[in-house]
Amino acid sequence: MLEEGDILIRRVSNGFLIKTKTDQEGFVFVYEDTQTDYGEHQALINFLFDHFGYLFQSKKRGGLVLKIDEDGYGKDS
Repeated sequence: MLEEGDILIRRVSNGFLIKTKTDQEGFVFVYEDTQTDYGEHQALINFLFDHFGYLFQSKKRGGLVLKIDEDGYGKDS
């Protein structure tokens, strides 16, 4: 059972299913993968930013930074 403030994350075949509860209401969010090479990555980033946006770096505050890098760390520049 979800308690107030809980966030339940479930990976489903085409994205992420998020269940949350605030006060007496429950909410369900779906973050669907796009049909691109990095669709799964982008769906996860969108979820994290929507639900934990206050933890991300802003103009005047340090914080988390997420990016999709198309090249592996072993590729020469």
